[in-house]
Amino acid sequence: MKKLTAITCGLFIPIMLIILIFLQLEITHRRELKTIEKHPAFIKGLVVDITNYKGKSIKFEYIVNGKKYVNSYGRLPQVIFNDIKIGDSIEIKYDKSNPQNSIIE
Repeated sequence: MKKLTAITCGLFIPIMLIILIFLQLEITHRRELKTIEKHPAFIKGLVVDITNYKGKSIKFEYIVNGKKYVNSYGRLPQVIFNDIKIGDSIEIKYDKSNPQNSIIE
């Protein structure tokens, strides 16, 4: 019984840490989306990389006021990931007050 309790306690802490990290990332993402919605601007960007490591992600670059920004986004439907290729032009929605904060529209 003590072994079972030790194993359960040993698993509880790492699982709770993973949950807390996930929640923090989700809260941060939602804050960024809110700021984009407050000061939205649109621009064409270029897909520079597509990764499949631990989920699919698209890395893209765009230029605002002469400055190049590089960002990545992984919250797109599978259908979009299947159709997009490196070098494709995509629509970017960014925060006018902080252009680094952007998403694929």
